[in-house]
Amino acid sequence: MATKTRGQPAFGQYLKETRAKLGYSLRKVEALTDGRVHNAFLSQIENAQVSLPNVELLGDLAALYGLDYWDTLRRAGYRLPKYLPVMHGYRQDTTEWYSARAEQLKDLSGAELDELLKYADFIRTRRAPSAKRRT
Repeated sequence: MATKTRGQPAFGQYLKETRAKLGYSLRKVEALTDGRVHNAFLSQIENAQVSLPNVELLGDLAALYGLDYWDTLRRAGYRLPKYLPVMHGYRQDTTEWYSARAEQLKDLSGAELDELLKYADFIRTRRAPSAKRRT
């Protein structure tokens, strides 16, 4: 399930604080994830006894806690490529896209996010022809 000490030292504390802000107990997290995240294992992660949990578990926690998946992987210590796969027609630069930006979008619905991406496409069409060639 985990490897040795690649994880970030503060990652467990970050997860613990996030869980506490949401008012979830360890057992509540287990229940809300239908048992995919065992409370004892989450406690070990939060207390730095497990340094690099698997990506499926991190995906479950990110979804439940309302966190950006890629930022969660980065914080856990996973090495991400500079560019993530194309999503909605754009490439996401992982060196610039961290939780502060994702946090600002967290409360938007899927339709609102689609509208935001369409607006970003519109902004790109207004660029000068020379600027378009550089991207």
